[in-house]
Amino acid sequence: MSKKNSLILTFVSVLVLVVVVVGASFAYFASTSNITTTMQLVSQSSTAAVFASSKGNDLSLSITTDKMLKAQTNSTTEPVAAQGTAKLKVNLTADAGTTCTYSIGYVNTGDAYTEVPKTAPNHSYEFEVSGSSSRAGDPSMAVTSYTTLKTGTSSTPVTVISNAQIVVPAGQTSAPETTWTFTAKFYNLNAVQALNKTYSGYFKVTSVVC
Repeated sequence: MSKKNSLILTFVSVLVLVVVVVGASFAYFASTSNITTTMQLVSQSSTAAVFASSKGNDLSLSITTDKMLKAQTNSTTEPVAAQGTAKLKVNLTADAGTTCTYSIGYVNTGDAYTEVPKTAPNHSYEFEVSGSSSRAGDPSMAVTSYTTLKTGTSSTPVTVISNAQIVVPAGQTSAPETTWTFTAKFYNLNAVQALNKTYSGYFKVTSVVC
């Protein structure tokens, strides 16, 4: 083989390799503040897509003797002694029509919690948590006991939302921001309850597939 032909073959091989690498980077790139693993994108996305999530305020309820007494004084029913909300925002920048499906989990960072059984039928639990999305069609977190969340850790969050979606509309390059709002309420049950505790934690995206 002549030196000229050898150089031509080398150039062609390098060119093919560059095309393959560039194509792969467009087809398999995604990033998020919570997900470190690269996720495969849907085939219609010809450009790099970025899925990102950011938490706002953490959930934090301080249960004090003073709050419990005030709640009992101000209400004739089972009163709310403490209430708080937590936020989570989700964004997607990609080709029009790109859809990402994701899950949300809860990480507990506060005091250990042991539930006191309810003593009256006005609500379901001593400590209730619920959540909803600003995007129509997303699943919601129905009112549940905090006992289901208390074991969440940074390495193993408790899943609270599955199969939520964010979609880039036709003619756009980014999806409308989705805001999740989670609400917690702690009730005075007029029973023996733990006092001077702080129950806290935050919500995060735990998996995403685009």
